[in-house]
Formats: sequence, structure tokens, C-alpha cells
Amino acid sequence: MSLKEPVDIRQRLMVGASASVASHWLMPRMSKFVGGAPDIDVTITTFIRRQEIENEGADVWICNWQTAIDRRIEPLMEEEIIPVCSPELASLYGNDASEILRQVPLIHIDRAQNEQNGPYPDWGRYLREFGVNRNDIAKGPRFNQASPSIEAAKLGLGAILGRSLLIEDALTTGSLVQIGEAYPIRSPYFIVSPWTPTAPATVNRFKDWLHEQVSGPIASGAAVLA
Repeated sequence: MSLKEPVDIRQRLMVGASASVASHWLMPRMSKFVGGAPDIDVTITTFIRRQEIENEGADVWICNWQTAIDRRIEPLMEEEIIPVCSPELASLYGNDASEILRQVPLIHIDRAQNEQNGPYPDWGRYLREFGVNRNDIAKGPRFNQASPSIEAAKLGLGAILGRSLLIEDALTTGSLVQIGEAYPIRSPYFIVSPWTPTAPATVNRFKDWLHEQVSGPIASGAAVLA
């Protein structure tokens, strides 16, 4: 008597997100989804440039632009830009927010503006709009990605203009503190998926879970230092 091979009923899902959003926002939450959906195997694919994910066969991706390719686009959440530094560095300036912004070393993130359309200000723009005058704005270490700049800020190298999605955990644990007002323009994020997914029930299950993760108020950091 021949034995039938077991039928593989597990579902597979490929999820795309930028390397920074995947590391700082998605992965800390993924255990909740995996624990509640043991029948789904999730693959996380990360990207730096939008062309990388738009040419990838992801079932769902999270991005901060409205793609021009023919996909279903749904709003997910928004993020703020918040000036932060380590509590140890803030204490060197008496925890005085105005004094910190005038004197603290600045960490810069060199973003490729043609790769993102989020309203991310640089330090020059932020300080100008909040009426802080400095003649050394261009000085300080520079990074081309958000993740190492966050680590640099935690280590006390200077202050960064942090993206609220990426620094949420650092603000909660106290490894970073907010040293000024959030920039007044928020950047929207979207869920992108095919109009007719290969496994619609699996895709919809994950999208519903994503919406659950942002159903509460948007994190904008701890209380601002006075």
C-alpha cells in the first residue's frame, strides 16, 4: 500500500519594507503576528531605493510614497520628525531644550531626496523654522541611513532629527529624549499590495494585523524637555 505524501497547507507571505522600518518598527512587532498565525511563513525583504521593491514580487509592502505602478494603495500611518539626543548629552546642557538646540553637536542624515517624497527636514530647515540661530549647522557626523544615526545618538555623539516610527522604542526606554517640538508636517505611510493577490486571505490577514498595530495614537515621544 502506497503512502500519500502529506499536503503542505502552510501559506507563504513576502513582506517588503525599508531596512530601517523593518528593523525598528516591523520586527519588534512581528512576534505577535507569527504567534497568532502559525500557519503562515513570513519572508521579510528590505530595500533602500524604491525601485528595488517596486521590481520585487512582494505580496505586501510598506512605503512612504504612492507608487505609480498598478497596485492597491491603502493609508496605514503617519510619522513625525522629532529632535532627540541621549539623556546623558542633554544633561550636559542642564536639560534645557533651548540651550541644547543652540549648542549640541548635530548628527546629519544625507537622504537621497529623489528616492523619497516624505517631508523630512534637515537641521538647517528645522532650526530656521523654529527660530534657532546657529553658525555651525553643517558640522557634525553624517550618515546615509537612519539606523546608524540612531545608534550614534544613543551613544551621545550628538542630536538627530529622528523619525518617530524608528525612535519609538528608544524614547520609551529612555535611551533617547525629546529636545524640541516635532516638525509640524507628518509623512504618510501606505500599504501596497496586488489587486488580485495569489493568496488573498493571507494578504488580508496580514494587512488587518498591520492596521491593528497603528489603531492607537501615533507615538510622538516623551515629554519635551523644558
